[in-house]
Amino acid sequence: MFEIIGEVEPTRSREKLEKWIPPLRGLLDWIDVPESPLGVPRAHSVAVAAYIQERYGIPGIAHVRVSDVNLVAFKSLVGAAVLLGITRLVALRGDPPSEGGECGHLSPEDAIGLARSHGLGAVEVGVLVSTRRAPAEISARLRSRPDFVFILNSTPQSLRSLVAEARALGVRVYPYLVVETDRNRWLTSKMPAYVPRHSIESVPAVASELEGLVDGVVLSVPADYAGLAEAARLVRRMP
Repeated sequence: MFEIIGEVEPTRSREKLEKWIPPLRGLLDWIDVPESPLGVPRAHSVAVAAYIQERYGIPGIAHVRVSDVNLVAFKSLVGAAVLLGITRLVALRGDPPSEGGECGHLSPEDAIGLARSHGLGAVEVGVLVSTRRAPAEISARLRSRPDFVFILNSTPQSLRSLVAEARALGVRVYPYLVVETDRNRWLTSKMPAYVPRHSIESVPAVASELEGLVDGVVLSVPADYAGLAEAARLVRRMP
């Protein structure tokens, strides 16, 4: 199954979610919720993912910034995920915090085994991998044996060797597709030049090229949820 995952910001506003999420029903297999983008605190992603899953029926994936928590807090968040029915977590360091400092007790690799043991097998754990990292760093992260990886800054060409290694280790692969629209260009234009950006019209062709190579895609359409629904609809209609 080629899974369609859509990224939704961790807002504290129920009114915003009521506007954003209903149009995504039937288009997404999962909602992916980052944790404190740019290090700015909002609602915790575990809570937002669980709220969306319970109210709107779209399974949630929650990110957890390991740089913000110690061992007890991380295990508590895993316990909250189990209680609330969240079955996929992404462990990452995250951007530098906008307030206070980092805990620095855990690495994403540490978090994989901890989440599996404390989650009693009910939670799958993923990590982020950037194709801009050195091949040895990418291999080391894959060899930490996450259940899945979300890939940053990739193209279909840059994914091929990474996917081959991931497949040999039993790791599922989901690249981000950053979609630029007329409504969000004010934001996407500020992204680094190395981040591949796609028009909505090009998304089906890119996704079609990826189908059969990876397990699905993470659609990131910053600040444009109408665009997210449109991109997901186009991918869903692929032959």
